[in-house]
Amino acid sequence: LEEYQSYWRQKLVGTSSISPLLTDRQRPEVQSGKGATEIFELNQNLIQKLKQLGQESGTTFFTTMLSTIFVLLYRYSRESDLIVGAINANRNRVEIEPLIGMFANILAIRSRFSNDSSFTELLTQVKQTSEEAYKHQDLQITKLVEEILPEKNFAENPLVRVFFDLVNVKSMNSWDLPGLKVTQRGTDFLNTARIDLEIYLWEAKSGS
Repeated sequence: LEEYQSYWRQKLVGTSSISPLLTDRQRPEVQSGKGATEIFELNQNLIQKLKQLGQESGTTFFTTMLSTIFVLLYRYSRESDLIVGAINANRNRVEIEPLIGMFANILAIRSRFSNDSSFTELLTQVKQTSEEAYKHQDLQITKLVEEILPEKNFAENPLVRVFFDLVNVKSMNSWDLPGLKVTQRGTDFLNTARIDLEIYLWEAKSGS
């Protein structure tokens, strides 16, 4: 535990002032949880070019898309020191494979770059940072927040304010669960917000 805590303390030192999103109003003292959802498709030709870029740079599609999100946040906020939370299944041990339950964790991926940084340089940095984070994934985000930000602030999400996940799931119609009736969840959850911004990318029949 001490090894993991030491790594994250060193990696996230000075993060208390990082705020990747600009808002048009003052934050309330207690968050309401109200939110909204925007759904859009990316051009398939663009997706193929991004995948090709990742292959040429030796990075995964996840790393490529995460890097583009860092660039987008930088251009909107002008903050060069950013954190994006990567959602991790956290099932990395054989002993827990047969267990039912939620083991997911959030990895705080930090990126620091400047105006003269190239996208290729950013890709390399995000790849290295992500690989290191996954090697130290066993420290839960709640424990990490206690270590880094011991003082609670109910007006803001602690440490991570943006999530990104590359969703890799089958369609609900393809599920085969003997003895169970599976129904799709309603849309009420689309109007709630756990943090400032959640970004999910998944492959659709017409593209991504």
